[in-house]
Amino acid sequence: MRVALAQINPVPGDFRRNYSLVLNEVSRVSEKSADLVVFPELTLFGYWPRDLLEREFLVKEQDKALKLLLKKLPTNLTVLLGAVTRNPGKGKPYRNSALLIQKGRIVSVFHKELLPTYDIFDEARFFHPGRLEDNIFRFKGYKVLVTICEDIWAWNPKWASVGDYDNPITRLAKKAKSGRRSKGSAAAVCDLVVNLSASPYEKGKAASRAKVVSKTSKTLGAPMIYVNQVGAQDEVLFDGRSILSNSSGKIAFTATAFSSATCVFDFDKSRKNCWELVDETTIKGLSQQASKATSSTIGRGGVTSAAAMSGSYVRDHIDAITMGIEDFCEKNSLARAHLGLSGGVDSALVCVLAVRALGKENVTAIYMPGPYSSELSQRLASELATSLGIEYHELSIQSVYKTMIGAFDSKFTHNKFDLVNENIQARLRAVYLMAYSNLRGSLLLNTSNKTETAVGYTTLYGDMCGGLAPIADLLKREVYELCRELNTMGYSIAEEIFSRAPSAELREGQEDEKSLPPYKLLDESVEKIITRAEAPSSEVDEFVWNAMSKSEFKRWQAPPILRVSNHAFGRGRRYPIRVPPAHF
Repeated sequence: MRVALAQINPVPGDFRRNYSLVLNEVSRVSEKSADLVVFPELTLFGYWPRDLLEREFLVKEQDKALKLLLKKLPTNLTVLLGAVTRNPGKGKPYRNSALLIQKGRIVSVFHKELLPTYDIFDEARFFHPGRLEDNIFRFKGYKVLVTICEDIWAWNPKWASVGDYDNPITRLAKKAKSGRRSKGSAAAVCDLVVNLSASPYEKGKAASRAKVVSKTSKTLGAPMIYVNQVGAQDEVLFDGRSILSNSSGKIAFTATAFSSATCVFDFDKSRKNCWELVDETTIKGLSQQASKATSSTIGRGGVTSAAAMSGSYVRDHIDAITMGIEDFCEKNSLARAHLGLSGGVDSALVCVLAVRALGKENVTAIYMPGPYSSELSQRLASELATSLGIEYHELSIQSVYKTMIGAFDSKFTHNKFDLVNENIQARLRAVYLMAYSNLRGSLLLNTSNKTETAVGYTTLYGDMCGGLAPIADLLKREVYELCRELNTMGYSIAEEIFSRAPSAELREGQEDEKSLPPYKLLDESVEKIITRAEAPSSEVDEFVWNAMSKSEFKRWQAPPILRVSNHAFGRGRRYPIRVPPAHF
């Protein structure tokens, strides 16, 4: 049996795009004589639909696309396609489904059982669950079990708090074992497991995903096809890395990361190595220019995949954020981006990542000196822009700042230097940056990191300004790590950027760590309090909790933050604006 994996980049609600993606993939795999092609979760509607599902007319538009698609699909290819379907019975209105299409007809519909409601997920809001016992079909002499994303993740500790649920994979395995004992039968649950997935990227996810696939194969005693989507949906990043495993749970193949790919394999369960690579076509940079991979990629999965499996995340984060910027701009019809380049490490990282994503010709850096800006900052900003070959401008805020402070002081008898003065500087820079957005139709990239975002060490409507926050899920130490790695990749972030003390330069002699605990300790506490959700137990922990609590209102107004951890600020964090003290 020849099987194809379609690792593609659909968009929620963009039915023309998704329809075209499906047809393009079908054309590719038909040329390779595939018998079956598997697409990711909710391919036709796009994952995650969120409250688009409140609009029934959009589901009807998906149905129109599906009806046309059925007429276009070749009759000699079987398609397993993710889509939204209606629930005709009691319960929620829709189901998260996989359609089995043969000869222009939907011959079976399989429904997702486990509907996640943690972090960014809220599938039970609209979807009604199915039962995996109903998700088996026969094809080319094989018994195939269809699962959808979370159906194989019940081993995830996040499900421990859900209460009344059981692991559908172990349930099926137990039923099969019980049946064998009672009937003396050697029948297994299935000969092959298929999983249609939309599994987001996060630190360590590639390794944990491989473990889940392996455990599923071992439990059911069957090889597995795991097809994941790729691309950025707002702040959520999907890394692809579709997987094949054999019956023992050994990973046989991992597809490319952060790029679309079409992979074709011959499957024969009777062989020890049941998968044989026929063709892998990779769509570099999410564009439509395909390149061929060789059979040497089987069992290897590329450089980034190997790094991810070994526990390294720095290069993965670089690729993930690069993809996030590129795809955010493409899907929102934005060709250009700009940022305030300060001479510090955060803006340096965002600048380099923007160039990787969009090309140097589409990135502009603006250095905006104020009354406390140093010559070093100006030089470092200028040198980085020159080394990258990007458009660079210097626009001073000093005269506007003096005028504004003078008018404010005379009106409100404000005669001392304080937070008013500092925030006015930050907000004046934001005014210039947003004016440039209006002038050029360019996306303003925010340069905040996770550590300062967590404790509110930011100015609302100032340095928090922007249309996208690419690095606001990176701790301060991770910012440095990514910059170091980029230098090994041929970029030239000056050593002085690494060695200088972090400062917003909003007052004479200002340094961040004169107002904050040392970043090393802050990072540790932010990771403990935010990422691991532990209780404060040190003085720095208490500082982080209290500062975080007081600044929640700021994060409600932050730009979308590209998510690279399992506890990012953004849609997955549902905290009230007023957060109480940590202790009674």
